[in-house]
Amino acid sequence: MKKYFVLFLVALVLAVAVPAQSQVTGCLENENNLQNAHLTPGVQFWIQSQFNKHFGWFGWALVNKNWSEAYPGLSWQPTSWLQVGIGAGIEQGQSKARIGEFIWIGKGEFYFLGFTEHSGSGFWYRAMAMYKASDRLQFGLMSQHKLGIGPKVEVVIHKPFSLWVAFLYFGQEPKTTAFAGLKLGF
Repeated sequence: MKKYFVLFLVALVLAVAVPAQSQVTGCLENENNLQNAHLTPGVQFWIQSQFNKHFGWFGWALVNKNWSEAYPGLSWQPTSWLQVGIGAGIEQGQSKARIGEFIWIGKGEFYFLGFTEHSGSGFWYRAMAMYKASDRLQFGLMSQHKLGIGPKVEVVIHKPFSLWVAFLYFGQEPKTTAFAGLKLGF
């Protein structure tokens, strides 16, 4: 519980520290991973804002019983359909730097969002290619390092809350991994 409080406190400080004219967006998400009959609940936090039309900042944190990490970073948006970012932070238990990058590409109802991380305990990635069918429904594919690829569906239950599920197959272990999450967007 102490970790969740620290995560909330960091989010609050970041939100207050941003200039009033800058729009802050992000999400707080409860994510549950079921793999090999083992459930791992966790919390993710993403926050971002723009300094100007092309440059901005972001922060990301993940806390679960097996893993915790957090890092801030800078982003660049050269066009309306492309944004990239890079950040650095630390992971729990390693006391080593963790480097993370993201790319967002979007046009109309389609978007791709990919994250990679390295250093510290090693390489990791997650990627999503999604289609927004309506303001309440989006679906597509999700892939994660070692777990494989599979369908993902997200439904807005009552703004700003949404539920999502994903089932990943074909990873290094031939078992299905199920994800489910409750997301609070802001």
